[in-house]
Amino acid sequence: MHRAVLRAQVDGSVPRGVEGRRCEAWRALGEGVTVRRCGGGGDGAAVFLAGWAITQQPAEAWAAAVDEAVLRDARVSTLYAVRGPRDVDFRRKELAVDALRDDLAATNARRVLVVAHSSGAHVAATLFARAPALRARMVYVDLDGDAGLARDPERRLAPATMAALRGAVFVAVEDRARGLRGFSFDTMTEYGRRFGAHATLRIDDASRSGCTTNVCAHLSLIRTQPLPRGNATYAACDGATVNVRWFDDVRAHFR
Repeated sequence: MHRAVLRAQVDGSVPRGVEGRRCEAWRALGEGVTVRRCGGGGDGAAVFLAGWAITQQPAEAWAAAVDEAVLRDARVSTLYAVRGPRDVDFRRKELAVDALRDDLAATNARRVLVVAHSSGAHVAATLFARAPALRARMVYVDLDGDAGLARDPERRLAPATMAALRGAVFVAVEDRARGLRGFSFDTMTEYGRRFGAHATLRIDDASRSGCTTNVCAHLSLIRTQPLPRGNATYAACDGATVNVRWFDDVRAHFR
């Protein structure tokens, strides 16, 4: 990881060349949720929902890397990092979703980017269910996220929820030459079809990721060249290596 980027993640200082913007240290809002506010960044917010078993610091590293890569020029001044659920299906709902919702409401952000990877999709669905007043401001990016659970209204994406969001992108990933696909390739393509009136489908090309397994392809949506394990992949993200190709599909909302 570049030293300047690492410094920005740890103490909030700004790498050389990024003028007029200084960020606070990450601060806890509740179980598994931290926030970092940056000066001079605009009136947008971004929420990053990590996948299953990803711990807090790697989730923060991912959020900081996306910020470094694209958000500093996208009028985003408040970042939220949410660690991964303890259970792959978020059955215990232990993360502080209500505290996240309340802080988002208090910031009065004009646009809210919500990015979920893998099991973080269950947390995203729960946030949407509990924050109906904020949906019209939210732009959702689902990175190979888990399928919703029919048995729980909070952990599935309802048509009314999708219609209320400002925008949404479902991101599948594959390497056709090697026959690799992310775990939720079929779910992403199905959601792209089902919610096509309110969302778009992106199929990310993992052919340059160096991957030889589907697990690696799944992680390539976080870092363009993943490391062997999830937490290591998240933690190693910086502005040069984080995968932000999906941002092309939502950039227009953050100008």
